[in-house]
Amino acid sequence: MRAVSRDLCGGFDKSRKKLREKKGPYFEKYVKNMIGKAIKGATDFKCNIMVKSPPSKEVVWEIDVGFVFQGILFLVDAKHWYKQIKYFLAEGTSISSRLSDLESLLDAEDRKLKRYQRIVAKIWNEHLVAGAICLMCTEDVEFVGSFDRKWWLQTGEYPRICLVGELIRYLQSENLASLYDHPEFVRFQRS
Repeated sequence: MRAVSRDLCGGFDKSRKKLREKKGPYFEKYVKNMIGKAIKGATDFKCNIMVKSPPSKEVVWEIDVGFVFQGILFLVDAKHWYKQIKYFLAEGTSISSRLSDLESLLDAEDRKLKRYQRIVAKIWNEHLVAGAICLMCTEDVEFVGSFDRKWWLQTGEYPRICLVGELIRYLQSENLASLYDHPEFVRFQRS
């Protein structure tokens, strides 16, 4: 029976991959458009920015969406991953694995920002931007397994792995000055 179902669904994996490849740019555009419409002071939107290593000119980081709001550069990794059925059945290892994957990705974004901050500052107008923070917008609500400040824009209220609507509500309701003290906020060096 399994062999029959694999044969019947064999093309599904290929078409799912194609859908995922097409869906990425659409979701990134959706994130940009939603924030652009809802946040009147947001400026300098850029999408699909390729950060290149200075000596080799090799792409070392792709920034999905970036924008400036109240002097802070927000770098958004737009994720649209499908969840496994086990996740919806509250199977512990599936939830734990997904959370670990998302946190690892956000950690990697934070490391890239610290490493390539001068390049990123030049891409955006470094004289108008005090610094930057990375976050991740997802299509579905994601579980945040810790109240550690690292994972939150505002602890317990607005996570750094969030829905677009959550980010918009945060930007509309919060005085962003508290982000300057965030452990993952990278203050730009003035050249």
